[in-house]
Amino acid sequence: MLLQMINASTPQETAWLLGPYAYLIIPVPFSLETSWALVSNPDLERLSMVELAMEYEPRQEIWWQVSQKHLDAFQQVLETIYRRNLLVWLWEEQSDHMRSLYGDGVELKIFIDDMIGKIRNWGFATHEQQSRCLAALLPVIAAKAPAEEERRILSVAEKDPDAALRQLESLALRRKPA
Repeated sequence: MLLQMINASTPQETAWLLGPYAYLIIPVPFSLETSWALVSNPDLERLSMVELAMEYEPRQEIWWQVSQKHLDAFQQVLETIYRRNLLVWLWEEQSDHMRSLYGDGVELKIFIDDMIGKIRNWGFATHEQQSRCLAALLPVIAAKAPAEEERRILSVAEKDPDAALRQLESLALRRKPA
């Protein structure tokens, strides 16, 4: 994730981040085989090791501040991790329904992406709300069952997502075969 932050930084911000370090070697995320990126400190890359050692002086003032663009660089990575974890969790918790979808030829990663988009549009903003909503809807989706009650609940979910989740989960429990 550090590489994404550095890629989102200006040369001056990279220099501030690296501080007294002339170079930083970090792993490249999601590479099939471990590969490494060499990041140079723009302020120090022209100096030799001896010059670096002689010129080093710790800064007394705050020298690095995380900005919104740095946080935004992490968002894509965090979202990828969330969706992967959600897929694994659904396989563990609702394997029958996931097998049913998979057996119908549904590309599960695309299914998760599409459903998260819909769930966000219904007003479920947090990852926890999205996960709970998908878990409550999965049995109906997998069974291709009519979902009139779910549609009614989802139509007003934006006003009170937590109440809608409780209703969806209660409905899913009532429909669960004994």
